[in-house]
Amino acid sequence: MNSTHLQNTLDERDLDALATLLRQHPHLVHHRVEGANGQSYTPLQYADRIDASLDAMRLLVEFGAELSELNEALFGCCENHNLEHMKRLLELGVHPDDAHNEGWDCRVLYGLLQTYHRSPPAHLHACVEALVAAGATFEDGPTMDIHRGRLDQLEQRLDCFPDLVSECFWLDYGDHLTLRGATLLHVAVEYHELDVVRLLLRRGADLDARAEIGRNGVGGQTPLFHAIGANQGTGWETFDCLLDKGADLTVRARVQRNPADDDKVMDCVHKGQDHFFSEVEELTPLGYALRHESSPSWRATPHEVARLRALNAPA
Repeated sequence: MNSTHLQNTLDERDLDALATLLRQHPHLVHHRVEGANGQSYTPLQYADRIDASLDAMRLLVEFGAELSELNEALFGCCENHNLEHMKRLLELGVHPDDAHNEGWDCRVLYGLLQTYHRSPPAHLHACVEALVAAGATFEDGPTMDIHRGRLDQLEQRLDCFPDLVSECFWLDYGDHLTLRGATLLHVAVEYHELDVVRLLLRRGADLDARAEIGRNGVGGQTPLFHAIGANQGTGWETFDCLLDKGADLTVRARVQRNPADDDKVMDCVHKGQDHFFSEVEELTPLGYALRHESSPSWRATPHEVARLRALNAPA
């Protein structure tokens, strides 16, 4: 009896036949099978890839398959914000803290937060909550309140500690603009959390707070910069809100120019380390928007450019 029989049983979705086969040949759970793409997988990985039932996957685990075989799958579906797949793996028992991407130097929760631009806030909240409910380790604080969509909890913190609106936070999962030495308002704008933005402004957050300038010479941007050309154009409401509130259009931030790396101030690797750049520019909000007016197209900055020009913003 070889692994082909097990693979066929999984393909046929025959749970009784799978149970019988495993009772007779339990060693098959450790034999690799070949997928349609020519790559080999453990039976448990294969069952996950073909969307076999959870009962079938539980049988494989019962007969010796290791849940750790699905750690990579969990990281992948978190990176892509596939909530249904994520919940399936978590229900099976894959633990979020066990799924660590060495290349990204982070566990799945922070891999998810790093790729936030792939989902609107409500979907991101649901993904974060699924991981937290499954036991993911996280730093309980105001930034995570934002990521969980816990506006009520954030309000309670602000009631107890009003100065939180002016404190700086150091986050390593920013993307094109640094979130190291940034306020909660910077974070809320970066993640297009419009309700949070409004809450923070009501509580006295500085609309024009400056992020700290790091050792690499990058920073100094106000929250408005985080609403420009971000999240594939879905931050327009946040952008318009900040302009309506009177955001400073003359401020200049120090922004890296690094086209080869898609202008990222940091990627998700090398946590805690500075990324240095060969050139740093001082840009106004309009100057920053103009840099991406024509490309890359996913930034969708013509809206911001037109609005800023209408307000006679300096370049």
